[in-house]
Amino acid sequence: MGQLLDKKQGKESHPAVDNDDMAMLDLKAQRDQLLAQRRRLDARAEREQEVARSLVSQGRKQQAMLALRLREQHKRLALDCGGHLGRIEELIESINMARTTQGTVEALRTGVDMLKRIQRDIGGVDQVQRLMGDQEEALEAQQDISAALAG
Repeated sequence: MGQLLDKKQGKESHPAVDNDDMAMLDLKAQRDQLLAQRRRLDARAEREQEVARSLVSQGRKQQAMLALRLREQHKRLALDCGGHLGRIEELIESINMARTTQGTVEALRTGVDMLKRIQRDIGGVDQVQRLMGDQEEALEAQQDISAALAG
């Protein structure tokens, strides 16, 4: 949420933070934690790969196999993190779309209410037809006056 500057008092006012905003913040924090965890797991898997290569070159095959098993475990965990991350990203996007839809519905509601108020102020179809008739009568009267002056 941004900060607004109150021009009258020169003080900053903070918009209210509701439970929805806190929930979205929690989701984004969890997403960031999962990203960091996946990066760490990927780095560990890469380190285990390097350790395994080093151990093979030293002729320590058993320890190299253990390092490769650890690498596979880290890769599986990273893949799991990626799945959780995808679900959280999808949820965040769904929430953002729902908020956009909510804003659109509110704008439509406001627009329809305004249109109804304007139509009520106009007076409806009968009032418009009456005005059109009055305009036609005034135009005919003007033509009669113009014809009388011309002739």
